[in-house]
Amino acid sequence: MRKNKRLLFATAAASLALASTSSASVITFADFNNLGGGSSFANSVTEDGSGSVTSITQSTVDTDNTNFFVEYTDADGTLTFNLLVEGFTGGSATSSISPVGAMSEGTGGSATLGTTSAAVGTVATATGDAFGVGSGMATGSSLRFSIVSMDYTGGSVVFNSFTSTTFQETGGANHQFVLGVGDSGLPDGGWDGPDAYSITTGNPTVLIVNSAAEGNTATWGVNDIGFQFTTTIPEPGTYALLAGLSGLVFVMLRRCRD
Repeated sequence: MRKNKRLLFATAAASLALASTSSASVITFADFNNLGGGSSFANSVTEDGSGSVTSITQSTVDTDNTNFFVEYTDADGTLTFNLLVEGFTGGSATSSISPVGAMSEGTGGSATLGTTSAAVGTVATATGDAFGVGSGMATGSSLRFSIVSMDYTGGSVVFNSFTSTTFQETGGANHQFVLGVGDSGLPDGGWDGPDAYSITTGNPTVLIVNSAAEGNTATWGVNDIGFQFTTTIPEPGTYALLAGLSGLVFVMLRRCRD
């Protein structure tokens, strides 16, 4: 029994030492826009990290959805992930902001996600191609953004959250939006085009933008998506520690048998 306790103690101590020999870095992506089916480098995405985006490939998934496969490389490895954009219609959203075009934000919104899948489209704006449901964001339509299938060859990676986005149109109409899905307390707001309206998202791991009011027939879209990852990179001493830990466990198991 004492030998088993010693083995557990040694393992725990080594695990703590292992945790202290890793370093974490935050990689922030901003200004992620819709490519509109164009060149893989047509996106104006920027990143705050020690590396750079080496490729962005856009594809259509399940007929209606749009997927972006992104590769980002720094000195320690390559981060790959998929940004999936899904469109829905038939939902409902109610904003607490009044009037519709008030340039204001609150936390009194409510929304349900529509059950009908709809094609993710491109909305041409003054700041680049935006995401829309079809050709815009009609009342009751929603866009859902999520990060899937991520990997980092230099260590491990965790997706933190979506941090910001911008709404844009060119027709001078009034609009309302609600973020997320729920009965109450959702981030909401109104804005008056054609100016771009930038917001923070409340840091959700899945970003859902619902149109509560589209104003007149002027179309609007969602662009300049911002999000963050944290990568953890083992220090060189970690590998030596792992080797030593393996040897220690082997010796202790041998002694337990004896």
